[in-house]
Amino acid sequence: MADELAEIMQNFDLSSTELQATSLGTEEIGGGIQECKISLIEKIMGERASNYTGVKNFVTTAWGYPKQLRVVELGLNMFQFILPFESDRERILQGGPWILDNQMLVLNNWYEGIEDDERVFCLAPLWIQVWNLPVHWISKEAGKKIGSIFHHVRDVIIPQTGGKEGRHLKLLVMVNISKPLLRGTIVKVGDVTKWASDTKYGPLMGHVSGCRRMNLLAIV
Repeated sequence: MADELAEIMQNFDLSSTELQATSLGTEEIGGGIQECKISLIEKIMGERASNYTGVKNFVTTAWGYPKQLRVVELGLNMFQFILPFESDRERILQGGPWILDNQMLVLNNWYEGIEDDERVFCLAPLWIQVWNLPVHWISKEAGKKIGSIFHHVRDVIIPQTGGKEGRHLKLLVMVNISKPLLRGTIVKVGDVTKWASDTKYGPLMGHVSGCRRMNLLAIV
């Protein structure tokens, strides 16, 4: 950023008045910092530009009408959500995935410089379905172990009813969305090896949660 600013300034013939720097201290920016500390920063990961009204209407409904919510547009597909109550911020961060028009909303607590930090928007929650496991392999502990190939496992759900395709696990995992989604993984129990492959997107889970399906096929 400093190099870019220096290059821009070299292209201008500035007057002595324009060259005078204005120093800002805590007294001037303190109020802005305090407001940012009670906010979430969101980046919409997708090629289509989202409009302010659509985003505001979506989050207001999806997040259960949080009290005193204010929405500020910071740039293309980047928004700030001012939420005075910490309980609302924590609930929203631990919820999701949040999907608007098939584009993922990635949220983080504000910190100074977050607007220019692309890395912080790489991790996002995603539901994964794990299919074709032997019935005695289906447990929350097994789900957490299988999900360890991802950055973090938030939750494991075992649906109580099966179907024609059998029973399966649902994992809520944190995924690095800057990299291609995994096509599979090897799962072993004793001498039995399974290959997690034939991945595809499955149905939505809940009102906003994208779900990716992972079929486990025997190779022994």
